[in-house]
Amino acid sequence: GHTNLGLALCAVGQIEEGMSHYRAAIQYEPGNAVIYNDLGVALSRLGRVFEAIQQYEAAARLDPNYLDPALNLGFAMFRLHRLPEAIASYERALRLQPNNPNAENNLGLVLASSERTEEAMAHYQKALQASPGYADAHCNLGAALGSLGRYDLAEQEFEEALKLDDQLPDAH
Repeated sequence: GHTNLGLALCAVGQIEEGMSHYRAAIQYEPGNAVIYNDLGVALSRLGRVFEAIQQYEAAARLDPNYLDPALNLGFAMFRLHRLPEAIASYERALRLQPNNPNAENNLGLVLASSERTEEAMAHYQKALQASPGYADAHCNLGAALGSLGRYDLAEQEFEEALKLDDQLPDAH
């Protein structure tokens, strides 16, 4: 139906057209949280972050146990530098799915940009416990260690990140 067509069109870059199918799908299934979340992702890809936030919030209201809107809302709030709201969204995601590596890593990024480096490092480490091959978390942990002057440990993390993903720009 409209939801799958919206997803397919967005996947090939026809985001505006895909969004019209998501909106049509909402008319048929107004209680389907996934459609609202997917519409939010499409809006975010177009840089329409405030509109995306409205869709993520609608998805979360419709299905309070649905993880994706909490993760997406956290990222949107981070993009807008609304750090307390980003932290709250990632903490909500972690209540829904404890030890989710993306939520742990992204919460670490928000905390690091709030000058809370030690707390950030704890979340990067939790992300790595849940997903040892998570190159971004190694890179972020390396950056945090470097900011604290722990250069040997930082270098180890950057080397590990590059072993896992040699395309990471921050690790070079």
